[in-house]
Amino acid sequence: MAGCNQADRRDTPAPNDVGESAAPAIRSVEGRSYRYDYAFAAPGAQIAVAQERHAQACEALGPDQCIVTSMTLDNDNPRNVHATLDLAIAPALARGFGSKASAALGQLGGRLIAARIDSEELQSRLTRLDEAQQGQQRDLVEIDRRLAQPGISQGERLQLQQRAEALRDKASAGRAETRSIRGQLAATPMHFDYRPLATGWFDGDSPLANGYAIGRDSVNALLAVLLLIVAGGLPWALLAIAALLLVRWGRKRLVTALG
Repeated sequence: MAGCNQADRRDTPAPNDVGESAAPAIRSVEGRSYRYDYAFAAPGAQIAVAQERHAQACEALGPDQCIVTSMTLDNDNPRNVHATLDLAIAPALARGFGSKASAALGQLGGRLIAARIDSEELQSRLTRLDEAQQGQQRDLVEIDRRLAQPGISQGERLQLQQRAEALRDKASAGRAETRSIRGQLAATPMHFDYRPLATGWFDGDSPLANGYAIGRDSVNALLAVLLLIVAGGLPWALLAIAALLLVRWGRKRLVTALG
């Protein structure tokens, strides 16, 4: 998540319906980078369908407006299907795309359960970088002027050349940072998380399903403890029985001998 002292964060609990009102009411502002995170719940059989529809909707916008950067799908357990989708989308399209994605879930029997938008102000950083690069360029021009003067000592020439090299390194690093910031402003990351929707008493995270799971785990734990006790006490029990039989056998022998 993007974040600093100037960062804005908006968390929105999802209403029961889907649509424009389901997303945080925030508009893209020039000079700020944004990140959109959506969590969806849908019937397990529809999760892969929803993910594919969202990916196709992104691709339909064209690679200059939206690209799919990552997709995951874990469909091993039909009751616990999980999927994710990551996009890089043009900032002006991001919020509208998220609202349409929520509406598409509604058509599949799902819903938006959480949404989050983070933003970071970057224009001031670009301004500082631009001012620093302008100052570095002025210093390089001055160094070149002094190096061109006749009669400059070898020691001073070396110092000026070393300073010019350091300025060029700083300018190169500044240009790389500027490209990185402009890249953040040009493409907005968007993350979709898909999880199962509880549709019945024994589906997903329903109370009865959770209670059943807790009870089952408790019974399993009790049986494990009992087996451990039995396994640990069985040898001693056999030894006690053998000793008792030996004592009885000894008494019979003694009575027979005395008789």
